[in-house]
Amino acid sequence: MPKVCKLPRFDYGSPAVLEYYIAHLANVGRYTELKKDVCQVFRELGNIIVFCLQLELALTQEEVMDLLTAAPFTNVIPRPPAKKVEEQELKMKQLEQKYARIQISAVAEQIGDEK
Repeated sequence: MPKVCKLPRFDYGSPAVLEYYIAHLANVGRYTELKKDVCQVFRELGNIIVFCLQLELALTQEEVMDLLTAAPFTNVIPRPPAKKVEEQELKMKQLEQKYARIQISAVAEQIGDEK
């Protein structure tokens, strides 16, 4: 590692700052154990992060599908598109009547207890 590797002045511009760091850290780049061991650890860490992100995405999609599947049974009906409020309310009442037979939450509240 170089003894001194200070931040150069911003007046020099980005290409000059890059060249400054490349010149000072050239020996570090040639260090074989760094490429072999440390870079492998960074690859593994990156793979773990990507795996966790993919897992989170899959779980989020599964959660959305579960909520969409359970929506009619729990009296969660999305608002239909309409130009006027009266139209939308009429469509909502029609949908509520359509799904009234499969409302499990209302039956559970009437029959069930606190447990």
